[in-house]
Amino acid sequence: MRDVEQPIGQTWCMAPTRQSVIFLAMHKGGSSFIANVLAKAIDQEIVGMQAMNIGNQVDDDGRSFDELAIPPVGTAVVRVYPREYDQLVEKTPSQNGRLNDIKMIVLQRDPRDAAISRYFANAFSHSPPKGNEENFLARRKQLVESGPHNGMLRMAKPTMREFAHLHRIIVARPEALVTTYEAMVTDYRGWLADIGRHVGWTTAEQEALFAGTKDNLEFPIIGNPNVHVRRVTPGNWRRYDRPKLRRTFDELGEELMKQSGYTWPTTT
Repeated sequence: MRDVEQPIGQTWCMAPTRQSVIFLAMHKGGSSFIANVLAKAIDQEIVGMQAMNIGNQVDDDGRSFDELAIPPVGTAVVRVYPREYDQLVEKTPSQNGRLNDIKMIVLQRDPRDAAISRYFANAFSHSPPKGNEENFLARRKQLVESGPHNGMLRMAKPTMREFAHLHRIIVARPEALVTTYEAMVTDYRGWLADIGRHVGWTTAEQEALFAGTKDNLEFPIIGNPNVHVRRVTPGNWRRYDRPKLRRTFDELGEELMKQSGYTWPTTT
């Protein structure tokens, strides 16, 4: 993507060159907020940058990763999970290694919170995938019948598998900015400022993004407990805490959780 000349009266100015950036997130870890809210604000407020939604275009529109090749400048790439990251294609391959000419923001989330959110999403809110509706609805029925306690246990393995995958990418990209879902929802202004400094947004641009997006992180009203409501507070997993849950997560990746700052509270 080239710089775009924009007419202002009788003069011309050059839109700033913005290095492209990938927003990598866990499934059920803030990716919807980034893809649906922050990306829209980036389109409106960051001159010289446009958002590209990878996951939705591949899954819903049937586009290929080759068709969605990422240019080195001008693009904020959203709805990228570890699996999608492995399939991303560069429009101009970096001489320094795959995707190394593109900045990266990682959004990590406590895998226990991701697992319970994953349960509610699969049991209640996700739309059946095209071509696999019958199997999906059969699994959904089983999840609803099992309830959130057992459903969270069923989601522990795929969630921890993705958590480990995320960290393999982090190790391979030491220059990436690693942020957390917890920081995003408890200190959104600070979280956005960290990202702005990393990718080169001005203070004015950061403030414009903040003003246009902050209300979307307000705590939601929870009505019917059987209907999934996006919960924006960390630690929702605590309501499902029990010895079996702890053993399961410890067996699947206790050391990785500890290294990432996620430990079990002391029980009394």
